[in-house]
Amino acid sequence: MHAQSSRHGDPGDSREGAGLPGRWSKRRSILALTLWVMLGGATDLASGTAEGLDRVDAPTLAAGEVETANPLERPAVDLRVSGASSEPMGFGLLGETVRPGEQRQLLLAVGESFAGMSLTTPVQVVHGMESGPTICLVAGIHGDEVVGIEVVRRVVGSLAPQGMRGTVIAIPIANPLGFRRSSRYLPDRRDLNRYFPGRKDGSTAARLADSIFDRVIRRCQVLVDFHSGSFHRANLPQVRADLRDPQLLGMGLWLGAPVVVHSRGRSGTLRRAATDVGILALLYEAGEPQRFDEASVTGAVIGTMSLLENLGMIDGYAVPGAPADVFRGSHWIRAEEGGIFLSTRDLGDWVTTGTTLGTVTDPFTNEQVSIVARRAGRIIGRAHDQVVIPGYALYHVGTSQPGVDADAVSDPDDPISDEFEERPE
Repeated sequence: MHAQSSRHGDPGDSREGAGLPGRWSKRRSILALTLWVMLGGATDLASGTAEGLDRVDAPTLAAGEVETANPLERPAVDLRVSGASSEPMGFGLLGETVRPGEQRQLLLAVGESFAGMSLTTPVQVVHGMESGPTICLVAGIHGDEVVGIEVVRRVVGSLAPQGMRGTVIAIPIANPLGFRRSSRYLPDRRDLNRYFPGRKDGSTAARLADSIFDRVIRRCQVLVDFHSGSFHRANLPQVRADLRDPQLLGMGLWLGAPVVVHSRGRSGTLRRAATDVGILALLYEAGEPQRFDEASVTGAVIGTMSLLENLGMIDGYAVPGAPADVFRGSHWIRAEEGGIFLSTRDLGDWVTTGTTLGTVTDPFTNEQVSIVARRAGRIIGRAHDQVVIPGYALYHVGTSQPGVDADAVSDPDDPISDEFEERPE
């Protein structure tokens, strides 16, 4: 699917909803999820407001193009700890021991500054009174993606270790060097999420990846890696996982996002490296960089708490999940001409073949080119209205059409790899 030249297209009809509440509580979580379902699991992430997303109802599509999964019909996930004792035991990490029923903040060494000073990033450990699964919550691999950082902060702050089973390990800011500069990248312009599992004698990125992966991630049975859109783009809340594993599909539905997308994850990403060593790994995408979006944060907090409940780690937080649209593939639509990009479709909108999605207009000649869909699907990510050049990724569309895999999206702007994956850079 790519841009096609044509004349002006008319925007589709839409309707508005209400925003989600902000603070976490049991009652508010139920209300929040109710609103989340009423809005179709989406908020107006692209416009910069917390109002409900303008939506277009799902069109009538051919059989096999759309798959809807109900979280109440999920497969069982067995994460029982082999040989675990019913007696409470300390949890060892980073040279420290966290006692049962205790929450501790540890420090992970991530390198040195230009001045030779040691750099660390906090690792939160919440260790329950009883044995159970060990789950890692990671955010801030890209330093400008702040939605996930706030999600992890709220989740950890909501946990009571005295009533927990198992252990939650949280790294709210995995890339402190990028976070301090509000940058996606490390100071050497490398993307940390291209270097996992890392190497002790490698580049700055490879060494940081090795420290995170070898000293923390390998302790986990389940991993949720939080991300947002990149470079002036926003994402509909969505879970990405290798859906060939029914356990990952089940956990993806527990997370409560309106969309679950099949994606194996490219080599070098934290999710792929974790999968390769047998960890059940999921990626949660929501919102945009450098902006705290309350609706995206609240939805992800609710989903994460529900995941912990369904894994048997906590009680009293599960809320009924809404059916999610499951897409077995996705693809990007890119600009074919340079100019001023204005979208007539928004996150969460359904499109059919021939739907006009937006326009790119030459600022000097006023010549306008329409961006037209060539396959049916749902918009799960899109660029903000802006000035674009040819090749810029404008729309990310989820599809269940056979033969269109989420990983089959080229990444020609990445100077270190010619592999394929679902991100637009």
